[in-house]
Amino acid sequence: MCVSALIQRHVEQLPSQPCLSYLRSQWLFALAAALERPVPPDVSAALRSLVRQCTAWRAALAGPEDPSLPRLNILLAVAGGYFGQDEELCGAVAAMGLGDLAQGVRPVA
Repeated sequence: MCVSALIQRHVEQLPSQPCLSYLRSQWLFALAAALERPVPPDVSAALRSLVRQCTAWRAALAGPEDPSLPRLNILLAVAGGYFGQDEELCGAVAAMGLGDLAQGVRPVA
């Protein structure tokens, strides 16, 4: 299986999970590290789904001491910021002068 298919498969299984497991977060991060930008449309869609799911889990956390918060934040930064799937995060990256991180990435409209 190729990296794109593995990412899509992992992301498709997320809605049935009560939270982001440590092992699943490791898989998703490792697979994202193997991707090159720009990503194909099907992978972009999977990354947008990942951002939505991580955002929902993060909103449901009991507090900032929750052990899954760092995992969620990292995946949000990678999928949303680096791969351009979160318009607000991409804008923040550009405003901070880190535009070179987002080069070649078009934020979703």
